[in-house]
Amino acid sequence: MFKYRCFSTLLLIFAATNAFAAAADLTGEWRAKMESPQATVVYLFTFEVKGDSFTGSVKVKNDGEEAVGQITDGKIDGDLVSFVVHIPIGGQPGTVTAKGTVAGNEMKLTVEGEDPHDGHKKLDLTLTRARSN
Repeated sequence: MFKYRCFSTLLLIFAATNAFAAAADLTGEWRAKMESPQATVVYLFTFEVKGDSFTGSVKVKNDGEEAVGQITDGKIDGDLVSFVVHIPIGGQPGTVTAKGTVAGNEMKLTVEGEDPHDGHKKLDLTLTRARSN
C-alpha cells in the first residue's frame, strides 16, 4: 500500500509540474511578414500574458496603410493558443479568430474571418519572437 501511495504522489507531482512547465510563453512582441505580387504585409503582435490567458494588440502594415486591432479572449493550453482580434477590415469593424501552436520562438497561426468585400478568408501565418536588444 505504501508503494502505491508513493507512486501515486510522484505521478501527481510530475503531472502538475508538466502542466505548468509546458505552458507556452507568449509575452512580448512577435512578427510575421507576407509577400505577394500586390504588396508586402507586416504583422506585429504584442501579447500580455496573465496565467493561462492573455490580451494584447496587433498592428498590420502594408504600402502606407496601417490598421491596429485589439486581442481579446486569449487562451493558452500547453503549446496551443487561441484568441480573437477586433480590427478594421476594408474600413469596416471586423473580428477574426486565430488558433495555433507555439514552439520556442515560433508561432504558427491560422487566422479566419469575414472580409466585407471577399467573404470568408483563411490565412496561415508564422510568427517569430522579436529579439530584445
